Amino acid sequence: EPSVPVEWASVNNIVFRLFIWRDMWEDWRGQHSPLFGVPFGRPFRSESLEVLRWCEEEWSRDGWIAPHNSFFGILYRAGIVGLILVIGIWLALVRLIIHALQIRSWPLILLSALILNWLVAANFLLILEVPYTAIPFWLIAGMTWAYAFGNQLDRKPS
Repeated sequence: EPSVPVEWASVNNIVFRLFIWRDMWEDWRGQHSPLFGVPFGRPFRSESLEVLRWCEEEWSRDGWIAPHNSFFGILYRAGIVGLILVIGIWLALVRLIIHALQIRSWPLILLSALILNWLVAANFLLILEVPYTAIPFWLIAGMTWAYAFGNQLDRKPS
């Protein structure tokens, strides 16, 4: 087997994702409701990648291709409603980081950084869609949120 130079492999990876994202954008804009997106049961197939005969093993196994971007996947499947959800997640993270900095809690700052790391990775991976990454993400996010704001629920109004 001839070896592929590392530079060529990374360029292919970038082109692969750009083709998927462009085809998803065109499909989302052209055929479906921007408010609610594409139905969840409908598989996505990238015409550009099919023409290039890339990912044939994924299509033969699954019948669809993943977007490799959690946020774009949510926008594609859930439309504007999903976009509002994504914005809400980011706003909650900003609130959490501000709170952590205000109370100068290093554990909370580190937990917030961990959540931020997962959300940045979601731009290039399937983090929020598959159980083996989504479950740990939401578990850590929920426990961090409870650590940060849980004691405020026990306080009685003065």
